[in-house]
Amino acid sequence: MSSPENETPRGVQSGFCKEDQARKCTVQPVVIGGMVLDVNATSSMHANPRTTTPGKVIFSLGGVARNVADCISKLESRPFMISAVGFDMAGNMLLEHWESAGLSIEGIQRHQNIETAVVCHIFDEKGEVAAGVAHVESIEQFLTPRWIEKFKCKISCSPILMVDANLTSSSLEASCQRKYLPLYIVN
Repeated sequence: MSSPENETPRGVQSGFCKEDQARKCTVQPVVIGGMVLDVNATSSMHANPRTTTPGKVIFSLGGVARNVADCISKLESRPFMISAVGFDMAGNMLLEHWESAGLSIEGIQRHQNIETAVVCHIFDEKGEVAAGVAHVESIEQFLTPRWIEKFKCKISCSPILMVDANLTSSSLEASCQRKYLPLYIVN
């Protein structure tokens, strides 16, 4: 008969990680990709070039991976997010929501050199996209294979891995090398 300290805790799959790591590894979905602040500006009348136009500006939490992880959390699961944000307004907004939902920020890299990804869409008065600007270099620069590798045990223990197809090819490869069960790549 085995002793309690030699048993694998409930909800843990061993075999992919060192035994001491497996004991700490809980089974949860892993999502790798961008956390983005979306800025959506809609004009209330026809816009004239090189001037401001009355309208409405809405900030919303976005990023393909963040959106999927947020939906998973609403299904009473606790996804493990691997991403990167800065110590700026956008990063603060994204993490404030994440923490208020009771989700782990362990996999979210935060550094003063990171400018959190922001996408701005400008919609015309009919609701059609007139222009857009995407400032997402931080995802490519900081969501690296080296950062992803830090969570190889979480990835290996995960029942499902979702990877944002907007990652660099080396980060996509690093993500996929650790998972042998269901893997979903979304864009």
